[in-house]
Amino acid sequence: MAEAKIDGMGLVNYIKFAPIAAHLLWSLIDLKSQTKRMAVIENMRQHEGGDFLHSFRDLSADLIRHILMQAFEDKDQQRTGVVYAKDVPDILASITQASRGKLELAPSEITALLSVMEEGLEGEVKYVDFIDLMYDALAHMARESAINARVHADQQVWKSQI
Repeated sequence: MAEAKIDGMGLVNYIKFAPIAAHLLWSLIDLKSQTKRMAVIENMRQHEGGDFLHSFRDLSADLIRHILMQAFEDKDQQRTGVVYAKDVPDILASITQASRGKLELAPSEITALLSVMEEGLEGEVKYVDFIDLMYDALAHMARESAINARVHADQQVWKSQI
């Protein structure tokens, strides 16, 4: 979902999104793609250690959680630990300004975070639980981005040698 461009009405242009989704799904079941991916991951592990598996833009987990918590607490004046789901996009969009560039969320990252958000029957989100989920999602997206960049770079090198 992070690759989906959502318009002002909350809709996705499926004609543009379908080919991207098909490519992503194919790469998950294509044995050749998975073999290459595993080789890249092993190379990264050997040369960069295991830290790349658990980081987001070289920021500590504690700092990211602090920035997220501050943004949600700013909206939750009564400190109930709950905000309305309709307010979450604005909260996430405000993080870039509030964190003074420490945690700049791209529109695709906000879309991905919104797609994993769980809301209660009355549209409420328990943000303390959501913050841990958001950190995991951000770390996962950063890891996948790094892996995909390496896979793509290796493919370009291989094609240039032909």
